[in-house]
Amino acid sequence: LGFGTIMPPTIVHEDPSTAPGRMCIEIFGKGFEKFKICHLTTADKIGVEIFEFPNNPKDLPPFAPSKPGLFHFCVQNPDVEGLVKRIIAGGGKQTSSICSYTSGEKTFKMVYVQDPFGNAIEIGSHSYELMATPTNPPKSGEKPQ
Repeated sequence: LGFGTIMPPTIVHEDPSTAPGRMCIEIFGKGFEKFKICHLTTADKIGVEIFEFPNNPKDLPPFAPSKPGLFHFCVQNPDVEGLVKRIIAGGGKQTSSICSYTSGEKTFKMVYVQDPFGNAIEIGSHSYELMATPTNPPKSGEKPQ
């Protein structure tokens, strides 16, 4: 997804004799035994933490945008098609077609995917600020290409 790695995948054990163990017992309660965590950062220094618990389900949950909680997050990558292929190769899936629209001189692309854990991710070809600016949305009734 283009994130930088701050801390590679690391196993944290339910161990009250260590600071990470105590902190995670405080957060998750007793009984988690261990999990894997990875700390990542976006280009604009927003932190992203990925957790993997040993008993995670192996099948992707259904795409459910109306479920409570976080629906999706958006990343920028000029190679939308290439990133979609890498996500699928890694066990994720594409949940929408690649939509494109032109505003002025720029053509914007976006698509929704699920990562291997079922998290919904929107991939945009340009910065979020540029794509979300009110002068750039598709015209009413315009079909995605």
